[in-house]
Amino acid sequence: LSMRVIIVGAGIAGLSLAIALGQAGHQITILDAAPQLAELGAGVQMTPQAIRYLFKWGLKDDLLSESIIPENLYVRDGQSGDLLGTVLVKDMEVQYGAPYIVVHRAVLHAILHRHAVRAGAQVLLDSGVVEYDFANGAVQLRNGNWLTADLVVAADGINSLARSKLLGSKDPGSQPTGWAAFRMTAEVSKLRADPAVASLIDLQSRSSNWWIAPHLSCMTYLIKDATLLNIVLSHRDDICTKDFNPSEYNKTVRNLFQDFEPRVQRILDLSRPQIANYPVYAVPPLPSWAHESGRFVLIGDAAHAMAFYMSMGVSIAVEDAAALVAVL
Repeated sequence: LSMRVIIVGAGIAGLSLAIALGQAGHQITILDAAPQLAELGAGVQMTPQAIRYLFKWGLKDDLLSESIIPENLYVRDGQSGDLLGTVLVKDMEVQYGAPYIVVHRAVLHAILHRHAVRAGAQVLLDSGVVEYDFANGAVQLRNGNWLTADLVVAADGINSLARSKLLGSKDPGSQPTGWAAFRMTAEVSKLRADPAVASLIDLQSRSSNWWIAPHLSCMTYLIKDATLLNIVLSHRDDICTKDFNPSEYNKTVRNLFQDFEPRVQRILDLSRPQIANYPVYAVPPLPSWAHESGRFVLIGDAAHAMAFYMSMGVSIAVEDAAALVAVL
């Protein structure tokens, strides 16, 4: 039985769902408020349980050609640099039937968009939703038009309008976790040319590194066909960086991580000057993700946004799509 489904939001969750539903024979319309699709961000990590579904949906060749499969994750003491332990990432493929991959968010988004369109999804941009009629499976666009479907799925992100409309005063909203992260990148060619850090950049194993200390950590992993090193510096969210210029960002980062080992200092020396600070928010467990009519449901960050340091948000968005298709 073919259903007409409206998906609100063309992010990772919405596009994943469009692929799965389209391949199952349903008619899909994706609505997104943006005038053009341009996913920002840097690297994301994806776990085998999500990759299994993406492979099943036919994305294997595209994903593997654009992503990195690290052999290991080395966990190190932040100050001394001593190796504390090793996560055998490569073994996950044998254990779980699919690899653990690292991919640039914009690249992943482009692949998903391409496959959603291939699966028959109609993507309508500049089509922000302003109102919902949950009982009748209808949404109202900014221009006043109403669209109706058998099912409406809101994948409209952590600050979901749909969630607030559905739950009203019971919507806890997105809440600060008390953590934030500076994100930056460094060119691998520069790092490999520097004797102090060249040994950390193994283009064969493509392994990741994670330095930890109380209230601070530095995670590095390769992205963009191993041409860039993604750097994520986690810290307590007690710094307001709203009006920072690049030199203020740099000074703050260097002060925070001044006790980390020399190799981390050198990576920061060689990183690009563009630094962004992302406060980390999460959505507490909700009383419900769906409307009693059975014609509306939340997925992805709209339903269960979680802290980035769990490295699970993108993967669970894909699993949401697989789970929803399984029960329709």
